[in-house]
Amino acid sequence: MRPCLGFLGVQADTHRVCKDKSRAQARADPGIAELRAEIGVIKDELRQVKDSRADTSTSHGNSAGRMDAFTLEIILEPLPPHFKNPTLETYDGSTNPDDHLEGFRVLMILYGYSDALMCRTFQATLRGAARRWFSSHPPRLISSWEQLTIMFLARFISSRRCQKRVVSLMSLKQESGESLQSYIDRFKKEELEVRDLNPIVSVHVAINGLRPSSALKCSVAKTPPKTKLEFFKKAQKYIAAEEASARDNQEGAAECHDGPLKKKRKSGDQCPPDNNGGKDNKKPTTLAYRDYMSLNSTRTQILMQTREEKFMKWPMKLKRNPKRGNPTNYCKYHHGTGHNTDDCYDLKNEIESLIH
Repeated sequence: MRPCLGFLGVQADTHRVCKDKSRAQARADPGIAELRAEIGVIKDELRQVKDSRADTSTSHGNSAGRMDAFTLEIILEPLPPHFKNPTLETYDGSTNPDDHLEGFRVLMILYGYSDALMCRTFQATLRGAARRWFSSHPPRLISSWEQLTIMFLARFISSRRCQKRVVSLMSLKQESGESLQSYIDRFKKEELEVRDLNPIVSVHVAINGLRPSSALKCSVAKTPPKTKLEFFKKAQKYIAAEEASARDNQEGAAECHDGPLKKKRKSGDQCPPDNNGGKDNKKPTTLAYRDYMSLNSTRTQILMQTREEKFMKWPMKLKRNPKRGNPTNYCKYHHGTGHNTDDCYDLKNEIESLIH
């Protein structure tokens, strides 16, 4: 026992000597004492921060406003001067996660922020279910931006928007009474949902969806567009013509059958039959087809849409016979009076020939 006690006594003496030596060095060099004092203050501050975090975790759980989910390397990433969070709509988990992730990534890369800073900032763009998901992560789990994106997409994969195929686009048709502008707008919106859509295929599908009586469809059948841009430029011209025709009708364009004609029509007269019965209702012999295609647009509208096309055949200007027809009616196809444009049988035959 005595040797052991002697050994302990030696240790105590050695510790006392070292302590005295350290004090002597501190007195000789005041800088060492100051450094030790600063280290002690830092240790106290770190202890207080640790205790504060422990209290917060106990009372509020793993709050999304904290950085616990990240490693120390990410947490200690300094914020650049005048840093501001990106202006981006917050994500709640109900929409496409790819859109939110890509929008956030583009903004952060634009300002040259690091991956670590992207991790720290990303949680500020979440709300609702997405924020609760982030709050559920244990401390020090996420060590990189790549890991965070993989976890985020895996969690909200059910909210991803499914990419459509060309087959679904082919079911899109121009409805009865629908304007060309409305159909083109619907088509453009739907084709954005189709992945890797070939431009030429897109044009063919758009043409296929037009009504059979569409003037645009007749035009591209005669002269097929070589590019997608060429097709939509032509479509825009027909849209403008359709809208101009609609404005003319609203401004009081002549309607069919302004009044009964007093005189009997001859077989070669272009005037339409009246609804007053009798021999005046006999159809002229200028009809070239037994059956005519049912149209969704008026003949006046079709004429306005195709008037600049090379395939459109125009008749000689109508010579007015004062003894025939109604002088108050005007035909835009013949550029003369006597009958309305919609009642012109020459125009009716021309449109039918274009359809066939």
